[in-house]
Amino acid sequence: MSYFPLVVLASAFLAIVVTSVMGQCPLQCSCVVVHNADCTKSYLSVIPQSGFNQNLTNLNASFNKITNLSQDSLRNIQELTHLNLSYNIISSIHSEAFMTLKHLNSLDLTRNYVDSIDSGTFMYNKKLEWLSLANNPTFTLPNKGFHIPNLLFWNLSHCSIQNIHSDTFKEMGKLRQLYLNNNKIVSLNNRVFRYLDQLQTLDLCYNALKNIDAEVFSNLSKLRSLFLCHNNVSRINITFLHAVITIGKVDLEGNPWICDCDSANVYSSCAKNNNCNLNLTCEFPDGLKQRHWSVIDDLGCKPTTVSTIARRLPEKETTATTDQTEESKWPTMSSEPSEEDPEVTKVTEDSEEIDFWLWIMIALISLCWLTCVFVITLGINTYLRKCRSPNVVQGRSDFGQQQTEESETVFHSSQVEQRDVGNVTSQ
Repeated sequence: MSYFPLVVLASAFLAIVVTSVMGQCPLQCSCVVVHNADCTKSYLSVIPQSGFNQNLTNLNASFNKITNLSQDSLRNIQELTHLNLSYNIISSIHSEAFMTLKHLNSLDLTRNYVDSIDSGTFMYNKKLEWLSLANNPTFTLPNKGFHIPNLLFWNLSHCSIQNIHSDTFKEMGKLRQLYLNNNKIVSLNNRVFRYLDQLQTLDLCYNALKNIDAEVFSNLSKLRSLFLCHNNVSRINITFLHAVITIGKVDLEGNPWICDCDSANVYSSCAKNNNCNLNLTCEFPDGLKQRHWSVIDDLGCKPTTVSTIARRLPEKETTATTDQTEESKWPTMSSEPSEEDPEVTKVTEDSEEIDFWLWIMIALISLCWLTCVFVITLGINTYLRKCRSPNVVQGRSDFGQQQTEESETVFHSSQVEQRDVGNVTSQ
């Protein structure tokens, strides 16, 4: 008995089953895996409008020549969850291009030529969690940002971004990873990351940042990795150190660090704190170039007020010696106080209150001193007046007596003259 008819029937049945499950696939694509279409390197200039399984969930159309995404480009594959359009030449994206993709979870637009995307483009993609716009060399972020409330990952590296508006991330409260490396960012608005309280990784390496305000990271309570390598930062202050000291990994390498006494406070505070693991290499001055910044410890710098440095670090890790004077040298890398020094005390924020009362005491002492001087001066003047009073009275008495005698002499002379005149007249 021949089994050939049975084999033919089985093959036909299998073909029908496979076709019903997989559907037909565009000629340029491969649909070996169920609900997946691989159209890479197929010289596509547009996304095929037909031939895909209606239940297609994964489309990879990378490494093609697609130039734009119109309103209807993806309308016939509405069940997509993963869409890869990287390494094309897309320059234009219609604001409703992704409107029908209600289940879209990841979108890769890496290495295209997208200049801008309307802020409402992703408003219908409520399930979008992964988005890459990396290597779009002239891409500009919209001021209002995108409405993607469930986005967890966003790659914006190599986009020549210069400015980021303070509301760019307003509708992305769940974002966990943000990559802004290899751009042209010169400064950051203090409020730019205020909505990202769930952010865990932030990459800002290879930008042009010069001054970074610690306030920028004040709301990033869950940040665990901060990359600021290869920027133009030459100094950091105590406030910045306090802001990043609790972050698990902080990369500040490749910046032109100035290692001098102006940076001694920061180095000393970092050296005494177990959580501070900054690994910085000096760029200036030339004599210290390529040396670890711990060389600051050998410069013999005189510290400023120790309490000012210590109070800005976490209280549980802040220590200082009570006998430390302004002539003392800066401490070494040891984060624990020496056991040979029994007078180690904890510096807390109460130092501010001590300083306040110290000034009050100085003012009171000065007031008492001025009062004493006034009282002594007044007493001396009174004494001198009493000493001079008898002489003045005696002087005035003598002068009065002299005036009386002179008056009597004049009066007597006038009577004599009158008498002589009378005698002459009578004669």
